[in-house]
Amino acid sequence: MDDSGVGEADIALFLLSGFAFIVGLVLWYGSFWSIWPPGRARHGRRWLALLPILSAAAIAGGMLRWADPEVRDSWLYFGLYLLLGMAWVPVWLAATVRCLGVYVGPDVVERDNRAALRVVAGAYAGQTAVYVGANAGEGPGSWCVLAAAGLGSLLLLAAAMVAGWLAHAAERVTVERDQAFGARFGGLLAACGVLAGRAVAGDWESWGGLFADTVEAWPLPVLVAAALLLERWLAGLHGPAEPGVHRASGPAFPGLLYMAAAAAFASGLLAPAPSGPWFPDDPPAVVPEPADPAAAGADGPWPVEAPGPEAASGFEREQGAGPADL
Repeated sequence: MDDSGVGEADIALFLLSGFAFIVGLVLWYGSFWSIWPPGRARHGRRWLALLPILSAAAIAGGMLRWADPEVRDSWLYFGLYLLLGMAWVPVWLAATVRCLGVYVGPDVVERDNRAALRVVAGAYAGQTAVYVGANAGEGPGSWCVLAAAGLGSLLLLAAAMVAGWLAHAAERVTVERDQAFGARFGGLLAACGVLAGRAVAGDWESWGGLFADTVEAWPLPVLVAAALLLERWLAGLHGPAEPGVHRASGPAFPGLLYMAAAAAFASGLLAPAPSGPWFPDDPPAVVPEPADPAAAGADGPWPVEAPGPEAASGFEREQGAGPADL
């Protein structure tokens, strides 16, 4: 996309995204950096400081791989969508963790709750995956990215609300501080983000096509249901937690299995992949160009031998026969 064709709306969005990014960055780091004493929850502080950097790297890598070629060729549009994503993800992250009753500064840093840290990290990864998917494909303008990202973020938010309510995530994370549950639930949020990002990825066709493509997110409710069944089974094995006792209810590795399954679905290993730039079709066969007859000669690109006497017809042999041959 030529930078000379940038419109006033794009410039306004660029400036607004930059302003929102700066404000969001100050609010994000200020939410935990100013908490006293500075040495408290060093592990959580380090991870919270890394999350925006890892998210920006994932967005930039996804755009370099799957975004519109015109966006990749324009530093201005590339910077626009990168800034937009870095401002978009923290807003929807806050909405996701708030619906679960988790707060970044008070829970992760003040109370040094590592279960809450795992949930926050999973939600951050999930919303990042949604935005990467929204940028995959071609479209007529930036509003297509906003529409796709909004739909994908809503899908992830709805999955988090349903799963959090049925699994009692607020109590198990903030009260029981169940680190294993936090790892499982964080992995579930990241996996749901990958599936929602897959559903909104692809070339823009129409508003109806955008909402119709949400059928590609059918593994999302299946994964949530499977995770809830697992939590119910683990709760029956370990029983209710005692008041004031921090425990680990089962293993943490199912969170990794959720993410691996979502990645397999998104890449088309476990289900047919939809068409589009994120899931390209087979490359077209290469058809060789015909050779230049002038350079190849009058006989064309392949030499053709002159027919011998045995290839001539009987009439031609009689016409060409001399008196001595008759």
